Amino acid sequence: MMAAGAGREYMPGLGLSFAEHPVPVAFVAMSPEGAGDDGFTADSWNGLTRPVLMCTGANDGDHPHERRDPYEYMPAGNKYLLWVEDQGAKHMVFAGETDACVEVTGDQTYCDEMQEWLRSAVRAFLDAHLRKDQAAIDYLASDSLVQASAGVVQWSTK
Repeated sequence: MMAAGAGREYMPGLGLSFAEHPVPVAFVAMSPEGAGDDGFTADSWNGLTRPVLMCTGANDGDHPHERRDPYEYMPAGNKYLLWVEDQGAKHMVFAGETDACVEVTGDQTYCDEMQEWLRSAVRAFLDAHLRKDQAAIDYLASDSLVQASAGVVQWSTK
């Protein structure tokens, strides 16, 4: 998120520090830190102007709803949030692992499907914003992920 333009406050009272890199066109953030974590504040994401896809869910760490903060605080314009409303949406699911999901759900097939929802969103996002692929752009504008997940995925755009 810092390469995308998010700021962090390393020492209280010194203000936000930035490490934005001008080259990347679009960013994917899996289970990002929220406001109040590791120096991120409500103002940390004000300057994010390039496309961002965020993926997190209902059981992603101790305070999962805080992981939505970057999306909520970013300015509008090519911002996407994939929220998995399921107890199997543990932190490591967003790193591509299914063990923690299987522990909670007892269903490897379901956890593999969850991984496919994430991969599908990332592929479409990157194809849309890097390749300007019209089918991917249309996919991001649709509710296909919500339908494919039978409503487990909440898909937000702004």
